[in-house]
Amino acid sequence: MNVFYPNADIDRLFRSLTGFGARQFQIETIQKILHRRDVLLRAPTGAGKTETAIAPFLFAQTLNLDFPNKLIYIVPLRTLANSIRQRTATLVQNWSKLYRLNRHLTVTLQTGENPEDPRFEGDIIFCTIDQVLSSFLNIPYSVGRGSANVNSGAIFASYLVFDELHLLDPDRSFSTAIEVLQQVKGISPCLLMTATLTEAFANLIVGKINGEFSQVAGADLAEIEGKRCRMFRAVSNPLTASIIINDIQQNSRRRAIVICNTVAQSQGIFQDLKAADLNGDLEITLLHSRFLPEDRARKETYLQATFAENWLDDGKCRVLIATQVIEVGLNITCEVMHSHLCPMNSLLQRAGRCARFSGEIGEILVYRSFQLSQLESELETSDFEESEAETTPQKRQNFLPYDREICELTWQVLEEHLQSERVDRPVGFRTESEWIDRVHAAEDALQAKRGKTIRAEFDRKF
Repeated sequence: MNVFYPNADIDRLFRSLTGFGARQFQIETIQKILHRRDVLLRAPTGAGKTETAIAPFLFAQTLNLDFPNKLIYIVPLRTLANSIRQRTATLVQNWSKLYRLNRHLTVTLQTGENPEDPRFEGDIIFCTIDQVLSSFLNIPYSVGRGSANVNSGAIFASYLVFDELHLLDPDRSFSTAIEVLQQVKGISPCLLMTATLTEAFANLIVGKINGEFSQVAGADLAEIEGKRCRMFRAVSNPLTASIIINDIQQNSRRRAIVICNTVAQSQGIFQDLKAADLNGDLEITLLHSRFLPEDRARKETYLQATFAENWLDDGKCRVLIATQVIEVGLNITCEVMHSHLCPMNSLLQRAGRCARFSGEIGEILVYRSFQLSQLESELETSDFEESEAETTPQKRQNFLPYDREICELTWQVLEEHLQSERVDRPVGFRTESEWIDRVHAAEDALQAKRGKTIRAEFDRKF
């Protein structure tokens, strides 16, 4: 049986891997995973969850611990898989230079767009949720029926990481994912990670998988938030290109992000901003899900260099106009974010791309509507991100593709904040958690009740 390594040793190894010391929540999570205990980790965006997930696997390989020889890292979005795969490949390469491994570790990607590893033969495999669930059910998308059991066996023999758990469809992939975790209990260690689940729902999941709940608190939280400042404001006036330009000029912005709820909105604001930038002072980039894979990959590479930590101020302002595709995965930052109103959990994911790093100051401006002069005709129909996030909202009025009632609750919380004495103070993780609970607690309770009903009906029939 594995023994706990001293915290100082974990910190030393983590520093070798990442270049910075491990926080207490990272040390505790790594220790639990190495001891094969299942964990749900709730931490702010930009807190280092990815490094925390990768570390136990590399440490176990280096120290020859009794631990799975394969890591399957499961994400809900293709964008997230691509981004984290690149970051992890760099970590593994740097690690192999410092520590001798028994063999070279192969990092692979398995998505519908990039089917590199259909049989899960890599050492660290990044895949979307549909790939792993279909494989677990012995109906894999990636291989024929004759080889179906190979992928299922790989899942039982792997350390499993489920990232951005809140993005899974509660009635479909989420329920199946929980079933997977219950089936592999005691065989495969699991780590579930999120920034925006309600506390009640997180505790419900922990109970279902008989795991442990870890979250950032105390000195760790103070360290993460103490050196960055992120403020929120609700704006009743519609967002226009002129508002964006005026904000850039008045505040000498150098990095700005605009996030729209639909592709058509992003195209419209892009055209308006290009037309309003008469002197060519802005460098404007558009990113949404309809770009060809190679074009999208090229744009993402550019953005992660241009909107990176410690970006270079050359006097020119860069503006990114995007949709939900940047809510997770892209390790980018900005000084100001203009966002269309959306559910609180999505809004806080978006906010994670503003003032993301230590020492940064950022402002998130949230608008009920956009006023565009070149609005695309698709906006008048059900234009929303196709298959980017697994959402099946019942209402699609005013805030496509989101539920109107949840968006109105989000707006109510933001307006109360605007009228409060805390409006000019930084919004931290505790406040964000309170907002999440206020907006989404009732919805989560209803989903949990519906899940019990569905399970009871299934058990009755089968």
